[in-house]
Amino acid sequence: MTVQCVYCTNFTLQNADGHNGRLMAEQGYGTCNKKPATGHYESAQFERHCRMFARAPLDTCQQRISWLFRKRKEFLALIGASQQQGTKK
Repeated sequence: MTVQCVYCTNFTLQNADGHNGRLMAEQGYGTCNKKPATGHYESAQFERHCRMFARAPLDTCQQRISWLFRKRKEFLALIGASQQQGTKK
């Protein structure tokens, strides 16, 4: 079965790596509770086969997806603003 980590109860975007973990989460990467290696991140939305997958509650999945969507939108707006400033020079 093909799954995405964003739908798994073992996945978290609240990475223990402090500032670096927060930056990785904002780009769509989190950690798996079943893979305790420090500094190892998994894409929230990459499709993969995983025997450790356990479906997370629907509200958790919706909150994660909503947060990821907002962060992606903010990132793209920042890039757009930066590009506009570059053309004004």
